[in-house]
Amino acid sequence: MTNSSRHPRLRLRVRPAEEIAEYIRQVRIETLEAIRMEVAPAHIDPLPCGVYLVAEPEDGGRPVGLIESAFLHQVYPNIDALPYRKVFDIDGLCSFEEVAGVRTVYVRPDCRGRQALYLKLIVAQSRIFHSLGASIATATTDSRNDFLCRLYDRTGGTRLGSFVHPSAPDPIVLFRFSIPDLARHPLGDRFAADPDFAENRATAAALVGARTVGC
Repeated sequence: MTNSSRHPRLRLRVRPAEEIAEYIRQVRIETLEAIRMEVAPAHIDPLPCGVYLVAEPEDGGRPVGLIESAFLHQVYPNIDALPYRKVFDIDGLCSFEEVAGVRTVYVRPDCRGRQALYLKLIVAQSRIFHSLGASIATATTDSRNDFLCRLYDRTGGTRLGSFVHPSAPDPIVLFRFSIPDLARHPLGDRFAADPDFAENRATAAALVGARTVGC
């Protein structure tokens, strides 16, 4: 992304959770503390079926950001088990098996606001999940988090409402995204042309047990 020593060039890679488990836990703790949500093992442990797209320096070093997503049918036994079921309706849109959920979008504080890394992670992950057959993605954030709410609005998210989670003191806002629309973002073509894209897509497919169905 940049040639400066302070902000080295970054690459986006899908990493198996076991390779970066401690980093995932640290990111989840920081994220949950920021929204004043209970820090419990169930909330910080990596998702067994999760796809972790990580932004890391090309020359090695600690990651500077990640997006954590999974197909919801691999996390919950059925749609009625979703914590936001009362404000989430997919009737006529797609099957539950085509719905992905974004649990975390994280960028290290000193890298926020530069190179639109949040957007790049979201679009790149959408391109990957589109290739795996996803049609819709959900994302949630604390109702007080104006930055992420505005970001989700700008990237095409539809606010479906808010819900109360027993581990959070404030209402949580639910957004729905069209995966095909996000995958068609101008950045998507750049990611598809990246030498890492084919490997990232194959790694994600193996993690979720899916065939790739396109680019």
